[in-house]
Amino acid sequence: MIPPRIVVGIERSDRTDDALALARTLATPASARLVLAGACEFHSIALAGADLAGLFAEESVAEGRALVARRAAELRAAGLDVEEVVSAFGSPASVLQSAAEEHEADLIVVGSTHTTPRGRVLPGSTGERLLAGALCAVAVAPRGHASRTVATPRRIGVAFDGSAEARAALGAAAGLAAWYDAALHVLTVLDVAGFASPALMGGPGYDRVHADVEATARAHLAEVVAELPRDVATEGRLLEGAPARLLAEASADLDLLLMGSRGYGPLRAVLLGGVSGRLVRQAACPLIVTPRGVAHPLAGLLDRVAAA
Repeated sequence: MIPPRIVVGIERSDRTDDALALARTLATPASARLVLAGACEFHSIALAGADLAGLFAEESVAEGRALVARRAAELRAAGLDVEEVVSAFGSPASVLQSAAEEHEADLIVVGSTHTTPRGRVLPGSTGERLLAGALCAVAVAPRGHASRTVATPRRIGVAFDGSAEARAALGAAAGLAAWYDAALHVLTVLDVAGFASPALMGGPGYDRVHADVEATARAHLAEVVAELPRDVATEGRLLEGAPARLLAEASADLDLLLMGSRGYGPLRAVLLGGVSGRLVRQAACPLIVTPRGVAHPLAGLLDRVAAA
């Protein structure tokens, strides 16, 4: 059986340590192959002349290959299956995307920018570009994730709003929870202010609408939880308020959080919406965003575990 692939961005920064730590956690149960992808970016001096540009390109590629080879050697020594990819053409985001397409990867993993507080997620320019069009799921590790003492997720959350994208993310989250024998938290946020009529924002009219909507949301959430596999310890949580803020707060008690792409845009692509766009800048745990129009994201990883 061909091993599933996880693409990891490699560069000279601490974010690589964080991305590799998360990738190793996600790769281990499925014996997935880690595809270490490095991009060689050229300085403007390369435009000074053909000879100088060629020399600079050669040195940059050599440095990139050495960096990726060193990381690969460390992982192989730990018993992981690793493949190396170094490209002298294109931006880091395009190199990672191309590597994911070529290797039919289930996931791309990147770290957070150094400007965010430790323990928080904040994609850099590469992560932002991937989260605006990658053809497979994208995982972002919080800054400082490599220093965490607990590597195996024990509490996995999924943002659920009833959409097809949320159901796909829920299926992947349930599969991951089964992998790790982790608790699964299905998080639904009730944003009453978003659909209550201004005329009903106070008094008995608002109270009646609020009670009806809350009861419906709780019943739907209970049905969703009841449909999940019995061997996964699952809890449905109904939160009320601003979705991005509440999900970010809930992430502080989670080891991994999944969410789907927004409900419109290109099929089979990651595309952030209003809530997910804010959450990827506030989450306090690793975050996986699944692509739109993919019914079974992370299928290669999950199928490999099931087969084993």
